[in-house]
Amino acid sequence: MTSELRTVVLDDDPTGIQTVHGCRIITRWDPETVRSALCDEVPFFFVLTNTRALTPDAARAKIAEIAGTVLVEAKKLGVRAVFVSRSDSTLRSHFPLECNVIRAAMLDAERAGAKEQTDIDALFLIPAFFEGGRITRNDVHLIRMQNEWIPTDRTEFAKDSVFGYSSSHLPSYIQEKAGVDGASVLSLSLETLRTTEPEALVDRLCSLRNGRYVVVNAESYADLERFCLAARAALGAGKRFLFQTAASFVKAFTATPDVGLLGSGVSMDPRTHPRGLIVVGSHVQKSSEQLACLLQEPEVRGVEIDVQRVLEDGPPYLTRMVTEIECIWNEGVTPVVFTSRAELPFPTTGERLEAGQRVSRFLSSMVRVVRLPLRFLISKGGITSHDLLVDGLELSSARVLGQIAPGVPVIRIPEGHRLAGVPYVIFPGNVGGATTLREVFHTLSDVE
Repeated sequence: MTSELRTVVLDDDPTGIQTVHGCRIITRWDPETVRSALCDEVPFFFVLTNTRALTPDAARAKIAEIAGTVLVEAKKLGVRAVFVSRSDSTLRSHFPLECNVIRAAMLDAERAGAKEQTDIDALFLIPAFFEGGRITRNDVHLIRMQNEWIPTDRTEFAKDSVFGYSSSHLPSYIQEKAGVDGASVLSLSLETLRTTEPEALVDRLCSLRNGRYVVVNAESYADLERFCLAARAALGAGKRFLFQTAASFVKAFTATPDVGLLGSGVSMDPRTHPRGLIVVGSHVQKSSEQLACLLQEPEVRGVEIDVQRVLEDGPPYLTRMVTEIECIWNEGVTPVVFTSRAELPFPTTGERLEAGQRVSRFLSSMVRVVRLPLRFLISKGGITSHDLLVDGLELSSARVLGQIAPGVPVIRIPEGHRLAGVPYVIFPGNVGGATTLREVFHTLSDVE
């Protein structure tokens, strides 16, 4: 294959940029925007789909539209799109729905090009995320908690009311989610990755056929880099692969070099932009612990958003909350807006998703109407961060600056925007320790 590769990461929330820098993110996928991203000097980009917040049918329709547009524009430009479905490193996603939709779009593109239709050769499941303490060993996905490696099926994440699962043994997980025989799932073990000669590993990948599911074990970037070198060689030889991954794979696959963490210099000038704004939507235990730690700081003041009031009394409640936020900010402290921590019961998953979307739209509207010279903006939680980016800040494209803490990405709001130059911190809900949110606040505020 001679076509130049372009890596297109369909990210089901905006936190997948947590290991990279310099690339573009786009939040819309009209042909002009996609074409511009495909032509960017950085040969990979993220499409923020927010599908984790959607029903399966809505996610299916959105991914089909995006993948179809990417394939049409890539063909016009004479480049080859390699798709990565980036999702949660604790296995919460619409898997395998989104990959199946991409597979169908690839077949449709071949049909339109009058080519012989062939399925992908393999779909790789690679959920390792080292910055967040997630590895895969002996086909079991593990998370670092309280200085122990715990199978993710023993955590709160496996009990998610929308994306729950029963096994972190990845072949069994695939069987549960995709309905295939777990015994048919192939595995690349740590031993295979570490002891197989590079040419032999490429040959092994080139032998894959018929859309086989393959689990990739990894405990470090060295493991992923060995796999990625072989995968890129196999792609160059014409193999057709899809990747369902967490964020560490993207860094390894794109060979993004290491850079240092961002510091206080990323914030706006405190003489004209004295304070920031923090919004916490995520409800996972780690987010609540980080929120509690942050609220102990004298330089911040909490503003609790009552979710029940949002659902029952939207616009008047919004006006009241915006006024309260602006008053607190003008008193010389940083407002920390957070949703009430108790999770409300709903009769169906669909109703729960709809309620979550309404709360997220409320937070987005709040950010959109607040008129303050912010020094920085922090959003905690993937879905919250996406909606603030798209609906609150109304951004269609931006570039990733880097990370302000391991696994915590930052973008710069572009010129021409009412908040031009302000750093926007996209803080994943399940990343960091109890003090990490407070530490990020200290860095951006230049507090010792």
